Amino acid sequence: MRRFIIVGVLLAAFALRVYALGEKAAWWDEAWSVHVAQQSLADATEITSYDVQPPLYQWALFAWVRAAGISEFAVRYLSALWGLVAVAATYAVAARLGGRRAGALAAFFIALSALHIGWSQETRMYAMASAWAALTVYAALRVRGARGWWALLVLAGAAIPLTHYLGGFVLAILNLHWLLGWRTHSRAFRRAWIAAMIAIALLLGLWAIYAVRHIRGGGGDFEGSAAFVFQLAATLWATGASVDLDRYLAPTLVVMAGLVAGLALYAWRRRSDGALVALLVICPPLVIYLLSLPSWRFYAPRPEARYLVIFVPLVYVAFGLALDALRRKWRALGMAAALGLTLLYGAAFLREADNRYYRDDYATLFRTIDLLAAPGEPVFFVSDDRYPLVYYHMDRAAGGDSDLRARGIPLPVDDLDRHMRAIVGDASRFWFVEIERNLSDPAGESVAWLDAHYTPIWRAPFEHNAVTLYAADAEAPPGSDRTLIPAIREARPGDTVRIGVPDGATASLETAGRVIAAQTAAGGWSLLQFPVYPAYPPGEYTLRAPDGTHTFRVTHSQPAPDDPPANLDLAFGPLRLLGYALDRAGAKPGERFDLRLFWEVAERPPEDYTVFVHLLGADNTVWATDDGYPAGTPTTALWAGQVLTDRHRLRVPDDMPPGWYSVEVGVYRLDTGERLALADGSDRALVPGFEVRR
Repeated sequence: MRRFIIVGVLLAAFALRVYALGEKAAWWDEAWSVHVAQQSLADATEITSYDVQPPLYQWALFAWVRAAGISEFAVRYLSALWGLVAVAATYAVAARLGGRRAGALAAFFIALSALHIGWSQETRMYAMASAWAALTVYAALRVRGARGWWALLVLAGAAIPLTHYLGGFVLAILNLHWLLGWRTHSRAFRRAWIAAMIAIALLLGLWAIYAVRHIRGGGGDFEGSAAFVFQLAATLWATGASVDLDRYLAPTLVVMAGLVAGLALYAWRRRSDGALVALLVICPPLVIYLLSLPSWRFYAPRPEARYLVIFVPLVYVAFGLALDALRRKWRALGMAAALGLTLLYGAAFLREADNRYYRDDYATLFRTIDLLAAPGEPVFFVSDDRYPLVYYHMDRAAGGDSDLRARGIPLPVDDLDRHMRAIVGDASRFWFVEIERNLSDPAGESVAWLDAHYTPIWRAPFEHNAVTLYAADAEAPPGSDRTLIPAIREARPGDTVRIGVPDGATASLETAGRVIAAQTAAGGWSLLQFPVYPAYPPGEYTLRAPDGTHTFRVTHSQPAPDDPPANLDLAFGPLRLLGYALDRAGAKPGERFDLRLFWEVAERPPEDYTVFVHLLGADNTVWATDDGYPAGTPTTALWAGQVLTDRHRLRVPDDMPPGWYSVEVGVYRLDTGERLALADGSDRALVPGFEVRR
């Protein structure tokens, strides 16, 4: 039966680690990992020798991307597999120390840990390092048996610091525990252990000889305390995720108290093993804090959750042993503790999984270049330090290996003209990409220079980024008869859904059989952009283009509102105020209160109108205001028949006298200040009877 349980845990761990694996855009570190892996093996090795991370993960990724490709799902799948190995090794270690029940509990909680799941879904070395850490400890527990375990100890012991330098402290902890039990070891075991450590040192020495001339230091600017680092670690262990430390202080203290009590019960029966487990839990945050101090010349990382991931399997070994010990002593308490921890971890996983969706930050930008650029046309970019994302998305757009070659323009420089001429050279037609240009060229000097020396013949904005096609002389804009379909399958308020269509083609945004926006390409192939606003109700939306339809989901937006608690039914032009709801009838100075307005769109507004909400005194003195688009949505983006809730939050001023006040509501044009009138000629609706209390 227990075998079926651990198989079920492993299957669940695998499912959680591949769930939505590709549903997130690559970030800087991931793009850098892929960029390095795409180099030759010699170059990838040399690059890592200059970095603060060792090469083993990059060697594995080097082979992996050549077999699996560079899609987001493919490059992360390697980490998901290593994450699964870590879960299995966690079971093995805990079962060795405390039996199969302890092993199953340890495996279950690392399988459910949002922290470990998250880093098993990143193209980085942390899941791999956590697996080597668990395998190293397991081998150390088995070396009194067959010789094969000594081989695993040497292999895993060398692999973990070659995956992440912090992993070397697993070896340090094991050696400290070995020294504490010196008298209990036989002479033969001491010699074998020392020989294994020498073998590991020799393997690591080969890398050290190669990298010592290149490797640089890092970090060293942490100003926090050891208490903060231990609180961070404890919160991660208790909740399974990185959360607000102060908010989760109470559950963290409860969980840590249970862990200490359970480990004390375990150590009472098995003191040597209990000491090892205690060292594996206590030492990592202490080491990370000490390394973060600025006195270290070499590796001084700022304390972050990612560095604790390396030691996560060993912490869950402690959880498995502690929960099993509590259950043995007090069955009901042990079961309650396991249930409470499951609820904490389940909530953390749901919260973290909800944040995993694909945002079109760079994908469409580089897919556009790949579609429109002629073979051999150069691509220049200004990106501060975002260059790995440029390289990744350009290759990703081309299916793995782009024929286009991109070159960054380092800025700022003293002699801009000479600098730009040296980089652009004799190119008569080229693409220029702005990625976070405000970081390295906030004054836009690069764009001004290009506009003065070349003709911009096509440009597409991507929020605060952009791509422009420049030519030495005026030319026709680039053309294509192909449609560039949206890069996303889910959109949330604030996102933009983009579709590229040929000249003259129309794309329309529809939901529930109603067209809510339409645009037509003019002046060549165009990238049409449809913002998603909070007032767009959740559900399925369709972009209809000449080549067919493309669907996506809108989530996390405003659902259809209920009936208002207080009715008004007043028409401000095309907007009808159905009613309102106050969250409270009064407030004290310094407090905030919410007013929700319920609007119905009688017809699509021809202009963008702003709603004002004023806290009004008896003499019409305005004490507090909150103005904005209804539900944060430009009114020209609304459609007839739509009903929405518009929330306004006001703060009662500290010096506001107590008494009875009113709240006035109205609609106006921001550009002119002109208010829309009601049928009786007035330009506001009053919500009376708001009390300011002492």
